[in-house]
Amino acid sequence: MNTNNKRKIVFLFHTPIPKSYLSLFKISDFLNLGYNIELIDTSYFSNRPAYNNTVTGLINYEEKYVHRVYTNIELFKLLDEYYDAVIIVTFDCLVEFFQLFRYLSKNRRDYGYLILGTSYQTASFMTTRKRISSFLYGLSFKRIANGLYRRLPRKKLGIKACDFIICNSPDEEADFRKRLVCDEHTTYKTIHSNFYEEALENKGKQRIVPEKYCVWLDFYAPYHPDVELISGKNRIDPAKYYNSLKQFFCWIEKYSGYKVVIAAHPRSDYEKHPESYNGFRIEKFKTSLLVRDAEFIMTSASTSFLYGVMYLKPIIFIIQDELYKLPKNITYCENTSKKLNKETINIDHIKEDEVSDILIEQMRIDNNCYIKSANSYIKVGFDGDIAGRSHIYDIIDFLESL
Repeated sequence: MNTNNKRKIVFLFHTPIPKSYLSLFKISDFLNLGYNIELIDTSYFSNRPAYNNTVTGLINYEEKYVHRVYTNIELFKLLDEYYDAVIIVTFDCLVEFFQLFRYLSKNRRDYGYLILGTSYQTASFMTTRKRISSFLYGLSFKRIANGLYRRLPRKKLGIKACDFIICNSPDEEADFRKRLVCDEHTTYKTIHSNFYEEALENKGKQRIVPEKYCVWLDFYAPYHPDVELISGKNRIDPAKYYNSLKQFFCWIEKYSGYKVVIAAHPRSDYEKHPESYNGFRIEKFKTSLLVRDAEFIMTSASTSFLYGVMYLKPIIFIIQDELYKLPKNITYCENTSKKLNKETINIDHIKEDEVSDILIEQMRIDNNCYIKSANSYIKVGFDGDIAGRSHIYDIIDFLESL
């Protein structure tokens, strides 16, 4: 790793920047290693629902390397100051970012993607019929515009192909090359995932909950900023969604003998919505440790199920009637459960006297399926052992080779 000629690295975000992104995008590691980092939040003009609704759990915007811009002109002026930087984009090439990508192209800027926790595109693959149904169900002008825009030859619109994609999954490469703007010069680098990285960091750390427990991987479905963008007028009813979960969790506690602990989504704000999980313990930014020491986990549409795969934990995949308002998330849950030789459970269509049998059935693990999924999304060559060096050095070596 060359430490004598560190290029500035600029991260572009379309949401307010939560503290969890310091780890997710390796920002803390870059800072600790002496790199010049700039973080730019464009959400005011690119993603107003997220700007309005994401107000807690954010990084310190008083830091000199954190910027919030309010117009494209302001953004471009700032990027002009960082003329020799490597730019890492954290969102797709959507129509609302057309001017940004034209700017990057016109000025021949080096840009790419750092995606270290993905399993979404492969796992959420839909048939044509389901894809049309999903599109129509959450129909909005923005979705129509982006649907058309994705199908245009964006290079002919003057958008330069990205220079690199750093990702945790070789299975995703074909999709990224189709979904993002790539060409024969785009370099694809596969490294181990953030899930594996956190496991390395957590080795030797004490457990959070002393007694035996199980953990629910919260999705924050009714209030998630991304759901505001994709669900159109078909909003999830918070009362129906959370009441269904709480009833099921009470049954789980009764028949398993374990307390249910909520691993809150990094972008959640349950101080704003305290009624959601009232009566259950909530922990935020501790998902990896919670999964490591849990007896089993429950999940729906969270990529964090991969912690359970990595730690070889029994996983219960659950869906609810309200989630059918997000067809792609239902498909994600169904596809990921099938990859592990599991079935999804619709908790709105079971009775209390069925829970004991469900628990017995859901505690089984197909080790071959777990290892196969781990190799696809966690670490190539994963064999169940957690060892090795941090992937930050692989990232730095790669970026400095550009």
